[in-house]
Amino acid sequence: MRIKKIEEFVDGPGESALDVSKIPIVRWLAIIAFVLVAIGISSQAYLYAATPATGLRLIRLFDLDQENNIPSYFSAILLFLAFLFTAIVAFVKARRKDRFRFHWATLGILVLGASVDEAASIHEILTETTRELLGADGVGYLYFAWVVPGMIFVTLAAILFSRFVYHLPGPIRSQMVTAGIVFLGGAVGVEMLGGEHFELWGPRNFTFAAYCAAEESMEMAGVLLYIRAILAQLRMSGENIRLRFGDSSTSS
Repeated sequence: MRIKKIEEFVDGPGESALDVSKIPIVRWLAIIAFVLVAIGISSQAYLYAATPATGLRLIRLFDLDQENNIPSYFSAILLFLAFLFTAIVAFVKARRKDRFRFHWATLGILVLGASVDEAASIHEILTETTRELLGADGVGYLYFAWVVPGMIFVTLAAILFSRFVYHLPGPIRSQMVTAGIVFLGGAVGVEMLGGEHFELWGPRNFTFAAYCAAEESMEMAGVLLYIRAILAQLRMSGENIRLRFGDSSTSS
């Protein structure tokens, strides 16, 4: 694979604008995600196979089920990038007075909320409250009970955004729907499977670690597919994202 020089991403000689649309952002982010997941799975396999007495802090640093570590921060950054690109699309649509401009703006707010939640684990606050409302200590697939209000919220959002999604260009619609299915399949589906296993066997086993790895992998993949769709939407709109480092013109 040929390594591109930074000059290939710049508009031209002497210019100070970096054209982000020329950079393979999704590919680079996917490589980082793959490496983090691979390290996370390998470290958990080593933990349960060798039961080491040292290196536990390093293992936790890459544990896919822990908060405030490298994978969790990377996931939050992924979602924040998704928000930034969505905000740019929303700005473009607002400037053109597109009829779905408010949908794009709302979608951006939802993605930003997901980024904040990923960093602060706000959704886990709902677990105890929802579990109490369910009136049971052992609830199987609903052990991580936040998935109940989560599924209700997703259902309402799907209804409200159905017309918006239907009117997206075909390729963009397919990518967005796929991204949503993959992300929710991990965040909700695998979370429910892991919840049942957690209730029966606890978290200190490699099977639960594998559930966590599958969940985080699908969430990252879903966000990457979403970013890819948003960038495709920007290109289809004829918009380029440029980072300016200064004015190349001189004032007289």
